[in-house]
Amino acid sequence: MKHYLDDEELQRLVSVLSANEPPMVCQVALFLLSTGARLSEALNADWAHVDRVSWVWRIPATNPKSKRVRAIPLNDHAIEVLERLGTEGKSDHLFINLKIGERLTAVNKVWGAIADQGRTAASEAA
Repeated sequence: MKHYLDDEELQRLVSVLSANEPPMVCQVALFLLSTGARLSEALNADWAHVDRVSWVWRIPATNPKSKRVRAIPLNDHAIEVLERLGTEGKSDHLFINLKIGERLTAVNKVWGAIADQGRTAASEAA
């Protein structure tokens, strides 16, 4: 069973994410693709965890799956996502529900709809 995307599938996914709503869920997905982080790590990320000089994201040891701080250097794509968010100064959290201003928590339903759009685009391209 394949657990990765080939180049064509990745390009299709990024296209779907870049053109979709709600934008915050799509930004989470693009951030995950850029960093290799776990969904729970991204959803729990705060601006205080991001060093904006060296562009390193430090994931605290309080994360249940890790016993120590993890430092993830942010590539250009991840930095672009952070700069597009518009949450800095509005919230301590990177990814928020813009309607209520609180940490984004549930993305599974939206992610399922986006995945369906990606599959539809793939079948139409074939």
